Amino acid sequence: MRRRLGLVFGIFAILVSGMGTVAQAQDLKIGFVDAARVIKESPQMDAARRSIEKEFSPRDRELKSMEESIKRDVASLKRDGAVLSESKRRDMERDIRQKERELERSRDEAREDLSIRQNEALANLTRQAEEAVAGIAKQQKYDLILNNAGVAFASKRVDITDEVLARLRADFNKSGK
Repeated sequence: MRRRLGLVFGIFAILVSGMGTVAQAQDLKIGFVDAARVIKESPQMDAARRSIEKEFSPRDRELKSMEESIKRDVASLKRDGAVLSESKRRDMERDIRQKERELERSRDEAREDLSIRQNEALANLTRQAEEAVAGIAKQQKYDLILNNAGVAFASKRVDITDEVLARLRADFNKSGK
């Protein structure tokens, strides 16, 4: 009997403590931010894209020019290869291979530099978005704000992405960055 009574009190204690947790969970203010949407729609990222395009367009033109030069050389070799001396033909082939290697090196370098710049821009936007989220959380007394990572569903009721974007737009308009 005593054992049974202990079991009943134990179950009752577990239920009561569980009710407290449910009540506490109801007091939590939770928000959600769609990070992919922030990246896609923020003026900071749009400005960074335009800046990167402007920065890399001369390199892109240079790469296209190198490619066209190689195409012209290949066409010239095909057209005149039969009438050129053996040494002249080998020199042209060697020159074309050298230009192709240089083009490949330049492309790899440009891709690497572009990737670095894109990552810098993304890191900068991430920092600004985190500051905006922290400001909103503090101002509106959120206990927890989640992003897409690991969240299967978030209702519009807890989605604060529009507020984050509005704050980022306001910061951008103030600073131009």
